[in-house]
Amino acid sequence: IVAAFGRGAGGRPAAMVSWEESKAQQERLNASGLGPEKFVEFFRQASPYIVNHHGSTFVIVVPGTVMKQPVVLQGIVQDVALLQSLGVRVVL
Repeated sequence: IVAAFGRGAGGRPAAMVSWEESKAQQERLNASGLGPEKFVEFFRQASPYIVNHHGSTFVIVVPGTVMKQPVVLQGIVQDVALLQSLGVRVVL
């Protein structure tokens, strides 16, 4: 993933988040009404899918027009990194 997607702020792999960034994300979640309880509930509901797809291979097609939209592309990169961290093999 690091080779494919480069490095983020501070030279960290793009999928990694610093403690400060993590804290900022948590504050945004709390402000949006998605507090720790909802966050845990979400992962409890998602866990069967995570287990079922661990080791699977996903083929993801990214249209060329997306490459010209940095905000959209960044979201896709983060999603792909998350899938990879959950044990899904990703083919782009």
